[in-house]
Amino acid sequence: MTNAIEERNRVIDVLRVISQFFVVGSHAIYVVDWIYALGFASWTLPLVRNSTVFFMFMSGYLFARGLPTFDFKALWKKRFRTVMVPYLICLIPMVVIYTLDAKYRTDIKAWLALIFTGANFVNRALWFFPLILSFYLISPISARIYRHEKLFLVVVFVSMIVSFLVHRPTYVERLHHSLLYFLFPYYAGMALFRYEKQVFSFMRNGHWLVLAALIGVVVWQVDIGPELRTRRGYQTYRGFADVTWKVWDLSAIQKTLVFFLAYYYLSISERALRWFKPLEWYSPYCFGIHLYHGYLMSLYAYFYLPAPSKNVVWGFFAAWIGFWFASVAFVVVLSKLAGRRSIHLFGH
Repeated sequence: MTNAIEERNRVIDVLRVISQFFVVGSHAIYVVDWIYALGFASWTLPLVRNSTVFFMFMSGYLFARGLPTFDFKALWKKRFRTVMVPYLICLIPMVVIYTLDAKYRTDIKAWLALIFTGANFVNRALWFFPLILSFYLISPISARIYRHEKLFLVVVFVSMIVSFLVHRPTYVERLHHSLLYFLFPYYAGMALFRYEKQVFSFMRNGHWLVLAALIGVVVWQVDIGPELRTRRGYQTYRGFADVTWKVWDLSAIQKTLVFFLAYYYLSISERALRWFKPLEWYSPYCFGIHLYHGYLMSLYAYFYLPAPSKNVVWGFFAAWIGFWFASVAFVVVLSKLAGRRSIHLFGH
């Protein structure tokens, strides 16, 4: 891999931080009891939940950007060092927990699910890392699809339809469900890079149409999407037998539109980019924040889990912002202490 793909993209750096902030918010949902704020939940949670779509969109964009210079063997070697090793190190607390807990100590299926899919009951974010590693493994296939324009466009469209039907959240030990679901934002990110000039030409006058589409999607989510089930005891599905045309999951298209608009506005506005410039400093720490913020939330829940409160909304935002700052502090301090070895902990 040449240095071309290592060049920093200021807009992506800013959006990476914002995306990580929303990922923390998507997990802060589980810290409060929404029984007293179901109306708020129906309208607001769709904007927060499933924010991993942002990272998949970015990954697809950066993959297409670096594709002309990719050496896949070098890519896999680098990702083993910067993704697989930090992931395995991050699993150590879960290994200790499983070893001490008689319920899991001899459960081979639970151990395999933990290691190969990140499924566990403590750190909700670990499932993401086997998922992104799966995308790295299929990168030669993605490259071949990308180089055949008509096939690529068909795959983007089909993956969008699949994302409507293969809902999130789901049981994270079903890695193939997540892989199918996140194909759309990943390939949408690749499409943005491929057609960026044409897209920006359209957006000069058409960005209001995209914004209107986003508002329509959010309204539609409340009416027919999975968030409707928040009021019925939020349910997920176990297998493809549960897929139905009657209930669509619009989170992937919603988050893709949000990221798309944010990328466009930051790209054309130097003033906006300067306003968000301080966020660039946090960008290298986002991977570590993603790895470890789930542990901090579980520690909070273990030592201090408040009773259901009618102040749900304020409690949610306090948890969201509080866990974000705690995660940043945790990763930054450990990075400074570890020095160059922090690459084994946080991928940088």
